[in-house]
Amino acid sequence: MPLRINFAEGQSDFDISRLLFLEYAETL
Repeated sequence: MPLRINFAEGQSDFDISRLLFLEYAETL
């Protein structure tokens, strides 16, 4: 799904995904 649709439907889901990505990046 395009990021625009995800952002339009629920910003909270995008924020959670971003936080999870940042936490994963720190472990690298």
